[in-house]
Amino acid sequence: MNFIFICLIAGLFALSAQAQNQTPKKSKIILTTQNVSPYVIVDKNGTFKGYAANSVQYALKKMKRPYEIKIFPWNRAQMMVKRDMADGFFPASQNNIRDEYAVISETIAEQKWNWYMLKSNPSDPADPLFKEKATVGGFMGTNMLQWLKKNNYNIKGNPNNSESLLKMLLNKRIDAILANNMETDEIIKNEKIEDRFKVITLKDKPMGIYFSKIFLKKNPCFLKKFNKYVHEYRSGLLKK
Repeated sequence: MNFIFICLIAGLFALSAQAQNQTPKKSKIILTTQNVSPYVIVDKNGTFKGYAANSVQYALKKMKRPYEIKIFPWNRAQMMVKRDMADGFFPASQNNIRDEYAVISETIAEQKWNWYMLKSNPSDPADPLFKEKATVGGFMGTNMLQWLKKNNYNIKGNPNNSESLLKMLLNKRIDAILANNMETDEIIKNEKIEDRFKVITLKDKPMGIYFSKIFLKKNPCFLKKFNKYVHEYRSGLLKK
């Protein structure tokens, strides 16, 4: 009887040791984004590519971390991370509101904030009276719209996407828009309407991916490794 009891105890210890030595399965990282070419593009097969998406996916694959990218309206993409329904959102530039609940990564893609105006409009964003007299717009959920609000511009347009924002400008419902250079330039080029606009760069505002503070608390070494591989990927692009 004692022999059987000893064998049972030994078996339990062996199982316990085996369980401790097994590497726990890493949970899938849920990321939210918007379909914003040329930064994030999703094809009919659900494959993601683009300047920002490529940087993110390279790093996660190097880290051997399973992940899933989901497309949402930009405002909702951010709110899901804030409410702990997702682990990160991209591509995004830094602002204080996002910093409250998430931490931004190494730069995953470059960005300029550009003013776009019709050539027929004589207004100049550098004029001190521009802020008071000109009507402006930015699309909902963007850092640019937050910046316009913070700096007391006369905002008369805040649609859900850049295409709608550009239409407001073309229809003269607003005098100027503050928008991402690469996305807006691509839309303008595709529509073959480059000759209708004047463009003035306000500032360089590179973009990263924001990971929630809740996620990073559970994965304390994650961001350092992620940034390392993003830097590796982007350094490789510069050498080509």
